Amino acid sequence: MLFRSNGYDVAGADTYWNSTKEYWAGVRQSWDEAIARGRGRIRVVEEAQNGSVTGPTLMGLADRINSGEAQTGPALAEAQAAIVQATA
Repeated sequence: MLFRSNGYDVAGADTYWNSTKEYWAGVRQSWDEAIARGRGRIRVVEEAQNGSVTGPTLMGLADRINSGEAQTGPALAEAQAAIVQATA
């Protein structure tokens, strides 16, 4: 069942997505590569309070891109390194 609502302004979400979609595409590709390296299986390092160690890093980088504090290319390189390290 599909629910529709006119009570929420999605402009903020649209702005976020437009500024970070290239970054998230690269992050998805990095996860695909990690899965391929593991032949379909991967282990991800986790922290008791945060879950996957990559979550805060990946989200923080996206937030920095969205706010203009970081550029997509360097942030994506940092994200890719975090994924490799967490899945090694």
